[in-house]
Amino acid sequence: MKRRVLGDVRVSTARCWWAVTRLVPVASQVVEFSAPERTDRGTTMRPAVRCLVWELDETLWDGVVHDGTSAAPRPPALRTLTMLSDRGVLHAVAARGDRARTMRTLYRHGLHDMFSAVEIGWGRKSAAIVRIAGTLGLGLEGMAFIDAEPVERAEVSRALPMVRCYAARNVDMLPLLPDFRHDLRSGPMPTPPLGFARVPAF
Repeated sequence: MKRRVLGDVRVSTARCWWAVTRLVPVASQVVEFSAPERTDRGTTMRPAVRCLVWELDETLWDGVVHDGTSAAPRPPALRTLTMLSDRGVLHAVAARGDRARTMRTLYRHGLHDMFSAVEIGWGRKSAAIVRIAGTLGLGLEGMAFIDAEPVERAEVSRALPMVRCYAARNVDMLPLLPDFRHDLRSGPMPTPPLGFARVPAF
């Protein structure tokens, strides 16, 4: 399939090209999230992530439910889902697709109970994240979003700059980031491996 390039974003499908050119004209300008601000004493000012919002297709599992190509959940995604849950991080879904079919897939894999809020439909992911934050009683600064599509991450980043976005390819790195610490854990947070403090969003 012929690929088109807009700035630094490579698009391989007609649907994604339409979204890039109309929804997120500045997508190529958003490359990565900077490291958290620090005070003079070195204390991280940015709050910990309280809820990680997941796209499901090509992120939690391979394939697309709506196209009938979804497969088993990805092991790295399942490990991150479990590890962050053990630290007290909530999980939610902001997925594009048919709600009934997607819910059946979640139940089939035994994953429905892992998510505190579920938003599935055809609207903007940023609007879904706002609704999820309201449902859970959380501020947007405590929300994060993971998705395989650069277009979707750019849309959320543009509409909700306080929400941290992560590429699905980096799912196994998330538990190593300072952003996913938990306030009730005792003792100092471990220092992440070199370079993991800045995970590219695109």
